[in-house]
Amino acid sequence: MGRPAWAVREEWWPQALEVPLWFREVELLVTPELPEVPGPLDVDPGELPAPGAGADRTGWEEAWLAWWRTALLGAAAGTGAEAELPGPLGRAVAARVQEALRWQEGRKKAGMDVFLAGRGRELTVTRTVAELEEELGREARAFDAELVMLPVLEDEVRRVGPAKWLVPERVRLGPDWPDVARRLLEPLV
Repeated sequence: MGRPAWAVREEWWPQALEVPLWFREVELLVTPELPEVPGPLDVDPGELPAPGAGADRTGWEEAWLAWWRTALLGAAAGTGAEAELPGPLGRAVAARVQEALRWQEGRKKAGMDVFLAGRGRELTVTRTVAELEEELGREARAFDAELVMLPVLEDEVRRVGPAKWLVPERVRLGPDWPDVARRLLEPLV
């Protein structure tokens, strides 16, 4: 009999989530404090363009939240939900989406340098599961988990599904990551 299958996907630079976060930040939208809504972007405000001028912003916060929730469901598939946004928010996003994509691509290129400099960190999850198996005296149960890294200015890891978390990049790259990964994965193993 073979080992139970388990998998942990670590998704870096998810365009489907970073574009809504960029838009929220640039347009200075005030969104509700909900478990699935992360804090502000972890960027120098001077790097971001000015908000759009003259747009009717009625209902943007509610429409943004619906966009965010849709993006959360489709992030693993890389769906570009911004192309399907209706109404005034959809028009505003369509007018600025190329700016957001340039920002996101620049982040991705810069992040690859940081990511590659930290080689070995990618093994943290494998080591964590191996340690838990040893402590429990058994192989891990089958599970499928997803860790989505986001450039947000907070340290809170947010659970957005049975085995899916939004992880601030600063936490994933920080010294406490092995302990955080253990807390997330232990109930699954």
